[in-house]
Amino acid sequence: MASEIERKFLGQVDFKPFVTEKKRIIQEYLSSVPECTIRVMLKDNK
Repeated sequence: MASEIERKFLGQVDFKPFVTEKKRIIQEYLSSVPECTIRVMLKDNK
């Protein structure tokens, strides 16, 4: 089974001038079995 690695980096660059759009993301995890996890992401209600 594949695993996902999520990394976060803090930088010193001001990124706000480069932003062209923004999206609302909602993320939830579903699990009925401890060995299996399903991640559900909604981006702009899709």
